[in-house]
Amino acid sequence: MRITRYRLPTVLVLVALVACVLGTSARAAPASRMQAPTPITTEGGVAPTVAVDDGMALLAYETQESVYALLGSYSQMGPTEWSLATRWIGGGVESPPAVDLRDQKGVVAWTKASDGSVWWRQLDSSGWKGAERLDFFGYRVIVWRDPGGGTWLIVPMEHQGGAVLVGIHVDEDGSVGPAWPLAAVNGEVSSLDLAHQGQAFGFSSLKLFAPQDRGWGTARSTVYVCLLEHGGETWACSVVYRRGVEISNVRVAASAGGLHLVWTAATRDDSSSHVWYRRCELEGTPCDRPVKLTWGPGPWVAQDVASYESHVFVGYSRDGELFGRYSPDAGSNWANPFAVPGDYGTADHWRMAATDIGVHNVFHADGTGENQIYYTFGWW
Repeated sequence: MRITRYRLPTVLVLVALVACVLGTSARAAPASRMQAPTPITTEGGVAPTVAVDDGMALLAYETQESVYALLGSYSQMGPTEWSLATRWIGGGVESPPAVDLRDQKGVVAWTKASDGSVWWRQLDSSGWKGAERLDFFGYRVIVWRDPGGGTWLIVPMEHQGGAVLVGIHVDEDGSVGPAWPLAAVNGEVSSLDLAHQGQAFGFSSLKLFAPQDRGWGTARSTVYVCLLEHGGETWACSVVYRRGVEISNVRVAASAGGLHLVWTAATRDDSSSHVWYRRCELEGTPCDRPVKLTWGPGPWVAQDVASYESHVFVGYSRDGELFGRYSPDAGSNWANPFAVPGDYGTADHWRMAATDIGVHNVFHADGTGENQIYYTFGWW
C-alpha cells in the first residue's frame, strides 16, 4: 500500500450552540445494563486499552517500566477467561499502549520513555512475534489493523513549534513503509484516538497564548477527524469543532450510524469542564449540532465512546467516579446518566470496545489501595 497524497482541506468553523439542560430531547432512551467491575490484575497496572474481534479480546496496559498484554475469549456474558499476562520490558513507557485486533491477528504498540521511539508487537496463530523498534519517534501512538492487510501506526511528532501527525503502514510480513505526513497543526496534539471499525481517527490540538495575545482567551483548541479514502491511499482531515477554551480527551467511534466524537471542554472561566458529543456522517461531514452531555458541578472528563450500528455509549467521570450515557438512535436521544456500579475506588483511563450485544469496558482504579485494572461488560 502507498499513500499518494495528503490534504487538510479548507475548514468551516462550526460554532457549538448551547444545548438544553440535559443535552437531549425530551424522549428518554433505555439505560444500558452493566455488570459490577472486577479486577483482572493482581500486580498493579495503569492505562489499559482493549480491542475485540469474533469472540477474542486483547487487553494491554502498562507499568512505569513494562507493557503487558492479556488475551481473552468472550461470549454473550463477556470474557469467560483471561490468559496470563505477557510482559515486554520497555525500558520505561512514554505513552499508554495502543491495541487493535482483526481476523484473529493483533497488534500492540507503545512509545519508549527514554527516547520516544515507537515499539510494537504482532500476534498471529503462532503467538507473539518479538518486540520491534521502528525508526520513528513521537510522544504517543495509535494502531489500526487494516482490512486490506497490514497495520497502520499513527504518531504525532513535534515540528517547528507545533506538531505533525504521520502515518506508517506495516505490511503483514513486517515490512515497514515510509512515514507520510497526514496533518500539521499549530500547537500541541493534546489527544488522539482511532475508530477501529471506521477507517477514521480523531485528535485535538491545543495552542496556548501569552496573556497579551488573548485574541481567543488563553487557549485555542481544535477537534479534527481524519478519514481513510481513495482506496486506502489517502488520509483527509477536517475540523469538526473549534473553541477558545482548552479541549482534551477526544475519543471517536464509528459504525453504520456515523462517526461519534466526544471530548472534554473547559468552561470559559476555566473553573470546570464538561463532556461534549457530536455525530458526523461517515464521510466526515456534515455534522450534527454538538450536544453537552453533562451538567452540574464538575469537572467532568470524557473517557471514551463506543458504537455499534445505531447504539452509542459514552463513558465519563467526575472526581474518579465513572458514569455512562446511552443512545439507541445514533445520538438523537439520550438516556439519563447512570453511575457505574461497584466499589472500585478512584478510577480513570476508561476504554471500551463494542460488539453486537454490548460494550467491553476496562479501566484503571485503586479499589484496594493498589493500582489495578478492572473489567466489566454492559449490554445495549
